[in-house]
Amino acid sequence: MSTSPDLSDPVVDLNTGNNIINLGDLARGQTYYWQISATNDCGLGQSEVWTFSTVPELSFVTDPNSITACPEDAPSFSFVFDPDFLGPVDLSFSTQPSSDIDLERAGGLADLVPGETINIDLNRTGVPAGVYQLDLNLDDGTLSTSTSITVEILDTPVAPNLDSPADQSSTAALPDLMWEAVPNIGEYQVEIAANAEFDPVLESGQTTANIYVINTITEGGTYFWRVSSTNDCGLATSTVFQFTFMPNAINEIDGNRIDIFPNPTLAEVQINFTRPIDQQLLLQVHHDNGSLLFQRQLQAGQQQESVSLMELPAGVYLISLQTATDKLIRKIF
Repeated sequence: MSTSPDLSDPVVDLNTGNNIINLGDLARGQTYYWQISATNDCGLGQSEVWTFSTVPELSFVTDPNSITACPEDAPSFSFVFDPDFLGPVDLSFSTQPSSDIDLERAGGLADLVPGETINIDLNRTGVPAGVYQLDLNLDDGTLSTSTSITVEILDTPVAPNLDSPADQSSTAALPDLMWEAVPNIGEYQVEIAANAEFDPVLESGQTTANIYVINTITEGGTYFWRVSSTNDCGLATSTVFQFTFMPNAINEIDGNRIDIFPNPTLAEVQINFTRPIDQQLLLQVHHDNGSLLFQRQLQAGQQQESVSLMELPAGVYLISLQTATDKLIRKIF
């Protein structure tokens, strides 16, 4: 057997006692010529030279080869298939996992002309979000070829529900921020600020998990945080939570223990020091949203101070005591 009509340079030349042989792998798209010679002690007899051609290496490449579709998108793809097809070609398809994805084209999916650009619209109405493999097959009745496209169908992101720390909670240790996971998102965007307007944002970061470790905030205070879930279709932002970080759990400043009572209170809070303070100390009262209500200086030598909250509406307030080297924050109810 040879690729030449005169059988020169044979690719197969063998002896066998059988009337069938396995030729193995042959080149695609190649014409072969073959002849059989029968021999015995009386001589040799030769058949006519026959010919056959192997199926060509058919190309089938889509543009694009993967699709991501948001709810408002009208996804489509195109391809130019091999002119080596012998005649009009039919396009068939299936999806894994099975779905209601449909392919649409003006003129239908049958009798496609080899060599032409074919434009296909993808109808995914009613198909749930997820990743699908779209298997495509071209067939002219004799020759066929196939390819696959990855189709990712996305929903508009859903805003996550914040979990921990609980809204308006207090903690002596810097908390990890946690929220309920939502499906079909690329990542979460986390923002932390000292006010509910997030102006400015003190820390932000991205994560694919539903937990965020605070990296840059070290000082005590009230902080506001929110989380946005994002994907290629946009973003959705959670409600805003706040927490108060009180880093020194012991009522102590510069080694001087402090009693703050009563708490809760109806009118007045008493601040007592174990010993007279040895330097000026700044006393501030904040609303729990971070706004400063009033402040005053305590002088060296003082050992107690009264703070009246009588004129303030019922709520949660923060008392801050600060020296040049230390700071104490406590929540008052």
